[in-house]
This record gives sequence, C-alpha cells and structure tokens, in this order.
Amino acid sequence: MENQEGRAQRILNDLGKKIDELTRKMKEKAKEKGFDADKEIEKLKKERDKLEEEFREFKEKNNPRWQEMLDHLETAGQEIVKAAESIFKKRQ
Repeated sequence: MENQEGRAQRILNDLGKKIDELTRKMKEKAKEKGFDADKEIEKLKKERDKLEEEFREFKEKNNPRWQEMLDHLETAGQEIVKAAESIFKKRQ
C-alpha cells in the first residue's frame, strides 16, 4: 500500500508529466497556428512549481493534516490540467 508521502509525490510526478505533454502539444499547435504558447506554458510551470514548494514545506513541518493536503494537491493538479486543456482547445 502506498503511503501518503508516496501518494503526494506520485501526484506531483503525474502532474509534471501531464504538463510536459501538454507543453509539447501546445508548442506544436502554436507553431502550426502562428501564436506564441510560451506565456501560457510559463503559467503552468509556475503553478507546478508552487505546488511542489507547498509539498516540500508541508513535509518539512511534518504536519498531521496529510489527507487534507493530498486532496488539495490532487484538486489543484486537476485544475491546472483542465486550464491547460482549455487553453489548448481555444487555440485550435
């Protein structure tokens, strides 16, 4: 069974992979459509970095509110992916 720290790390890793994939797709479409996707990509990376920093700070404090943090992290990750997909769809 995966422990809570492992689950949080997995969520962050999955989020990073999804952002990388969306970044690749956005750059391809941007090139085809003639627009600059770097600004939107940078926003996604900042959100990812913010989540990673929150996770590191939380681990350092060893706060017992793991489940609440994991739920927040998962929700935030899903929102970032939705935002990226929405931007990607708008540009098509």
